[in-house]
Amino acid sequence: MRLNWCLRNKDNPFLDLFYIFVDESKIELNYKKEKHIRRPKKHSACLIQNPKDRRIKLNIWGGISARGATDFVCFTNNLDRFGYKEIILKFLYPFILDKYDGNCFLHQDNDGKHSSYLCETMLKRYNLLWKKAPPYSPDLNPIEEVWAVLKKYVLKKRCQTLEELQNAVNDFLRRKLTPVRCQKFNIH
Repeated sequence: MRLNWCLRNKDNPFLDLFYIFVDESKIELNYKKEKHIRRPKKHSACLIQNPKDRRIKLNIWGGISARGATDFVCFTNNLDRFGYKEIILKFLYPFILDKYDGNCFLHQDNDGKHSSYLCETMLKRYNLLWKKAPPYSPDLNPIEEVWAVLKKYVLKKRCQTLEELQNAVNDFLRRKLTPVRCQKFNIH
């Protein structure tokens, strides 16, 4: 499926100033591994004890283009088509109007919430052109590289709370995702 998509889109100028690459990612911190406890000598097997789960999870939506990055949207719940519709209205569409006068291509994968009737209708209503890409295709969307760099950046900050994690994400967006840096992610 990925090869067919690549062949159909081989002549598209992804370096063009009119592409916005969007996707979601998740950051999890403080994941504790399970402990192995030895039983008394008469039993040779180990017991597995899971300590209290203290994970900090943060989901992030964002986009990059040659003209800079969108605001990142941070949330702790799962994103569904209704939440994605709100992201389109409150974050994506204003960015497109500001940077591209409403005239650009949106590059996103074919995730169910992206291709839902509700979101496709919203994209059509605002005349947003959407390039469908196969799901799970990180090599086709440069924002996947952004998520990798973001996760390394956050790891160095040693965040212990959800608030610290959100601050680190916003700090990364403000300091590291300049238009020049976004253009470097787009080159491949």
